[in-house]
Amino acid sequence: MTPTPPLRARGPLPIRSARVIVAAMAVGVLAMTGVGVFIKQTGTPGDVDLGRTLALAALGLGAGLAATYVVVRRSALARVAETRAEALAALERGELPAELFRLTIVGAALAEGFGLFGAVALLLGAPWPALAEPILAVALIVVQIPGRERALALVRGSGA
Repeated sequence: MTPTPPLRARGPLPIRSARVIVAAMAVGVLAMTGVGVFIKQTGTPGDVDLGRTLALAALGLGAGLAATYVVVRRSALARVAETRAEALAALERGELPAELFRLTIVGAALAEGFGLFGAVALLLGAPWPALAEPILAVALIVVQIPGRERALALVRGSGA
């Protein structure tokens, strides 16, 4: 059996594959948040101080992850610019260039980490405003879902 080549060695991947993966990340954060909300409403009250501390830590983590995403995005788009013709051809076939695929997955994963951290804070007793963290994370994950037009804009350099 031939081993599967690493993602770096693979060519473009179907756009729908990235959509499914990113959507699954959003569903995971929603599920964890749902468990946290259910337990917060029906279970014994958690440690509010611990929950508040974790919610604040999640905000700090989110800021760091946002900065990381900016750096990763800049680097990925620079690499896409080097192979613009190949990337445009892949998009015409309904495929996502490998660099954009990786950027999509990394961006969604960074938001997912922030969201899960916020959901755990809620689960452990954070006050209700902490619910905004996983909700924001889901929104950030959803905007990562790739579309052909958005990917074309990125490849062409308009930075959508």
